[in-house]
Amino acid sequence: MKTIGITGAIGSGKTRISQLFQRHGYAIIDLDSIGHRILEMHKFKKRVSDQFGKYILKNNRISREKLRKIVFYNPEYLHKLNEIIHPELIKQLKKEILIHKKKRVKAIVIDAALLFELKIDYL
Repeated sequence: MKTIGITGAIGSGKTRISQLFQRHGYAIIDLDSIGHRILEMHKFKKRVSDQFGKYILKNNRISREKLRKIVFYNPEYLHKLNEIIHPELIKQLKKEILIHKKKRVKAIVIDAALLFELKIDYL
């Protein structure tokens, strides 16, 4: 079974290309969506809010807008966030790949802006 990685900058068309593959029966794994789910998990919500302060919470959810303002202007903070989130992101990705392989899908397309940064291109 083929596994195809799509990577690129914001607005480069990754999602559009993934949708085209999906129309042809390919399974799509969107790494950004997995990241959003992780931020909703109590364990990670607590770790992130402990690290960056309750300021990032809005209605008991992590405000991605507030978090973005903190981490994307400070490389050290971005690194700390990545240390919290990336191991779980990779774990969840591997889990989803396994699920799709068991279903014997035509192929898997991974939509991942950070494909090489996460060192998951071997998957």
